[in-house]
Amino acid sequence: MVIKAGGIQKNGNRIPDKELAHTKHALRKVFTITNLVSIDYIEGIHMTVDPHFHNDVWELAYVGAGKASVRKGDKLVEVMPSQFVLIGPGIIHELLLNNPNSRVFIICFTINGDDNIFPFADEIFTIDNFQKNLFSRMISETCSAYETDPRFDRIKIMDFKPSKKDPFGAEQILSCCLEMILLYSLRSLTMQGEEVVRGEGFSQAVRDYLVQSVIGYIEENAGARLTVNDIAAHFNYSRTYLSTLFCDTTGKTLKQTITDATLRKAKKELLESSDTIGDIAVSLGFDSAQYFSHWFRKNSGMTPSAFYQSEKLF
Repeated sequence: MVIKAGGIQKNGNRIPDKELAHTKHALRKVFTITNLVSIDYIEGIHMTVDPHFHNDVWELAYVGAGKASVRKGDKLVEVMPSQFVLIGPGIIHELLLNNPNSRVFIICFTINGDDNIFPFADEIFTIDNFQKNLFSRMISETCSAYETDPRFDRIKIMDFKPSKKDPFGAEQILSCCLEMILLYSLRSLTMQGEEVVRGEGFSQAVRDYLVQSVIGYIEENAGARLTVNDIAAHFNYSRTYLSTLFCDTTGKTLKQTITDATLRKAKKELLESSDTIGDIAVSLGFDSAQYFSHWFRKNSGMTPSAFYQSEKLF
């Protein structure tokens, strides 16, 4: 019996085709790039992109050479060569390019399944050679696929008019490259030791990463008198969701974690600083030394002065 295209033959006689039973496996996708909004490729130009934000749109800025600076409020971060920053929807930010050797690729897009990447918004990713090649391919496909806006002194695409070249499959290659860059970057941030997190464990790894990011943010801003609402707004999550996730993961409330971090910083300042209690109170965001002393005693069991004296005895 010989199996051939179009049917099975036995002794020279054709037997009618029979449908073979197949199990179809639906591919699991963490997320899918759904739309492109704008693309900029900037080389050697001094420029500032004024403060702005995007509704439901993500922005990725990749630095191939030189450097770029991204400002969010009072915070300024530098993105160096072979790094990219991912900026989430609704985040007010501005981009500063003041290095004559800079090469920066900026792409704005929408994504289906972005709940899996929200915890990584504002993260600066350092990429490997494989991802660099993917960015190079994206830039090449962009330059070939679309007409650029002649009003600008750089490659800027907003209406996505196909060029005369318009190579076959360019848009799918763009989306595939972008998805692969993001996926490999998320893998690197959710590694468990040296092991890539298992597929079914990714959601938990994302939640764990978010919780650790919240803890880091609280520690970094321990003297800022943070509120739960401040933290929820910073990470673009609802107060209820973030509070519940944090408590379920750590066994502590956000409010208690903020208090503990502030108390640790207060104790450190009392022991290591030559400032008065009043000055320390102000530096930690308290309105008065009296209120700070009341708060300190409530949360440590002793006044700032008593704590200082007890520690100095040892």
